Amino acid sequence: MSLQVCFYKLASRPTANVTFHSCNDSFAVDLSNITPKPTFATPSLQLFSTVFHVWGKLNRTFDRDPQGDNLLDYFDQYVKWEDPTKPNFLQVYMDSPGLINGYYNVWIEGSLATSYPDLVSLFGLDQYDDGSAKYMGVSLRNNTNKPVPIQTSKSQITDLAGPDTPVPVGTAATFTWETQGYGEQFCYVDGQKVGNSADRIHCESPLNLKVADNANHTLEVVLADVCGEVVANGVFFGAWGWRQNMKFAPPPPPPPAPEPVYNDTGMPM
Repeated sequence: MSLQVCFYKLASRPTANVTFHSCNDSFAVDLSNITPKPTFATPSLQLFSTVFHVWGKLNRTFDRDPQGDNLLDYFDQYVKWEDPTKPNFLQVYMDSPGLINGYYNVWIEGSLATSYPDLVSLFGLDQYDDGSAKYMGVSLRNNTNKPVPIQTSKSQITDLAGPDTPVPVGTAATFTWETQGYGEQFCYVDGQKVGNSADRIHCESPLNLKVADNANHTLEVVLADVCGEVVANGVFFGAWGWRQNMKFAPPPPPPPAPEPVYNDTGMPM
C-alpha cells in the first residue's frame, strides 16, 4: 500500500488591493490582485479558497436630523474566490440608499477556507459565522485606517432666502436654506466665518444676522461634504432686504435641439 502526500507551502497570508466606490447610489468595495489563488489537489478536491470578510460601522455623521426610516448604520458581507480560472477580482456590493450617510469605520479580513479541515493543516484555525473553518486570518484594514465616506446623493444648498420685508438697522434678519448632502457646513458674512452651532464654528439653518448699518453685505453658505466635494450658495443683504448672488446661480439649461428638416423624399436634410 502506498500513500501520496502533498506539501503546499504558502509564502504569505492573503492579500488584495482595496478600492472603495462610496459616493454614488450604491456602495462597493473592489478587491483585486488577490493572493493566494484557490488551489486544488485534484480537479475535484479543492485544498482551499481565498475569502474576504468586509464589514463596517457608522463612525459619525454631521446630520442631526433622522435621514429616513429603516436605514442601517452597518454592513457585513463575505466574498470568496473559489475558481482560479475566473478573474482575480471580487466585489462587495450593496445599495447604499439602505445605509445612513456619513463616515464609516471599515474592516477587511483576508483568510483561507477549506471543505476539508481534517486534511488541510494551516496555521490559525478559527471559524466563520456559519461555522465553517477559516485559516491564516489577517487584517487588511481596521479602525486605525481613515473612515470611508458614504453618500448617496449629489450635494447642494438650495432655497437660500432672507426675510420677506426690509429689516431696520440694529435688528436681526433670519436666513434659511435646504441642504442636500452630509458633511461640515460653514457660513461667511463679508468673507468672515460665523457660526451658530454649539461649537460656534459650524452653522445651520436658520441663521440670524444683525443688520448693523445701511451698507450692502454678503452671506455665503458652504458645505464640505463627506466625499470631498464643496458646494456653496450666497446672497447680498442689507437693511433694504436681500437678493440672490448670481455667482451661485445654477447654469441655464442647454437650448433644445433643433427640429429635424426633411426633403421631399422624407429623408432628413
